[in-house]
Amino acid sequence: MKTIGLAELNRTLPERQMLLEACQGGCVEVIERLVGLQAQVASPPYFGLWGRMGSFAAGDLMGLRDAKVVVRAA
Repeated sequence: MKTIGLAELNRTLPERQMLLEACQGGCVEVIERLVGLQAQVASPPYFGLWGRMGSFAAGDLMGLRDAKVVVRAA
């Protein structure tokens, strides 16, 4: 079993959360990998995707929502 150092351990979670470098996939791929996106207020899913994707427009997520590809759970 490999032992990892503190620096590598500290980078593991941000890497899994796709926060270290921009993802080249689309909204659906990012949401699927994260198994959802925390968003109690209206704007956070937009900021969350914008921070993880190379190119993101709010209309991308709104179109997926309107087509019922993604949903907002209460």
